[in-house]
Amino acid sequence: MPKTITTLNVETQARPEGANPRQIRATGALPITVYGKSLESQSLQIDAHSFRLQYRNNPDATFELNIDGKKVSAVVQNLQVDYVADKYLNVEFKVV
Repeated sequence: MPKTITTLNVETQARPEGANPRQIRATGALPITVYGKSLESQSLQIDAHSFRLQYRNNPDATFELNIDGKKVSAVVQNLQVDYVADKYLNVEFKVV
């Protein structure tokens, strides 16, 4: 089965320094980290609901992230999940 490419709009603001991830999730956002050879590690946030819908449909997809007007292809390297509350806590994207 060929890998699909899914587009996600990443909020261009970096996470505020010292921001509590619980506060970020309370606003409907999901804390993410994007890293790879061609990109310095960045801590950002995305809309939690749209990510959940797109990830649920195809967890092996290559995501096209729009970061500050620059398109980056990445895959989900690590996903932290709270199985009791059925919520995503943090996502790590690796640039491919």
